[in-house]
Amino acid sequence: MVRSVMLINVRLGTSAWSQLPIPRSLDLTAITLRCRLGDLTLLNVYNQCEDMTTMDLIHKLRRDGRLRKLSQHDNPSLWAGDFNCHHS
Repeated sequence: MVRSVMLINVRLGTSAWSQLPIPRSLDLTAITLRCRLGDLTLLNVYNQCEDMTTMDLIHKLRRDGRLRKLSQHDNPSLWAGDFNCHHS
């Protein structure tokens, strides 16, 4: 079941962004936005309370440098999503 999605407004042309392939995860989605000041990677995370599978994948992608390779740049990134589950 997909639990992480990004809805892109149709006014933002398809040449202004691209989806990044995230292996083996329906809980993590990522895009790169092309802006005048440079590219920005946006990541959306659904973090299930019962296990750490998604967080483990994020740590692995960051540790291996694969997030940089996916976006093909060393651009800034913004992480968003449901991180409050561990604080309830």
